[in-house]
Amino acid sequence: MEVDWELLVQRITDGACVPFLGAAANVSDAAIGYAGTPLGEDVSQRLAKKLKTAPRDPSNLARVSLHYEVTKDRPALDKWLCDVIGELDHVPSPLLTALATLPFKLIVTTNYDRLLERALDAAGTAYRVLVQPPGGFEPNSKVIDEIAGVRRDDRVQDSRQLRRWRAGGASRRLD
Repeated sequence: MEVDWELLVQRITDGACVPFLGAAANVSDAAIGYAGTPLGEDVSQRLAKKLKTAPRDPSNLARVSLHYEVTKDRPALDKWLCDVIGELDHVPSPLLTALATLPFKLIVTTNYDRLLERALDAAGTAYRVLVQPPGGFEPNSKVIDEIAGVRRDDRVQDSRQLRRWRAGGASRRLD
């Protein structure tokens, strides 16, 4: 499949492009000397080793995290995840640094770290973080309108301001 780069650049310029970022947005890249954050499977297997009884699938981070939370508690899980992700020990990836300078209206990510926010801060880009609750958004939620860029009230002061949606939620300690 051939990529139409001119069309892509035009869509980004028009605000008609929404990047969806997963864990690989911060993955290590030895070729350029970037030390990124660990991927979910690695985090999951490390967390599973801390449990007395391992869950069925030690590579399933959601399952292992729930198991850890139930046997310990949520603050213990949050602290452990923050320590392992080591956000403060990393700088935003070249990808995040580049994305932070482009005129997106919305960036969706499943990442728990705040490296995108640090890249946006460094670029001087105004943004607002919207965190999806574990149960999802309520129907007809003003937050859904805000994600879509619909202005129904005065909460959205500037429709040009970037909105960063954490689709996977966020650690309480990182917010």
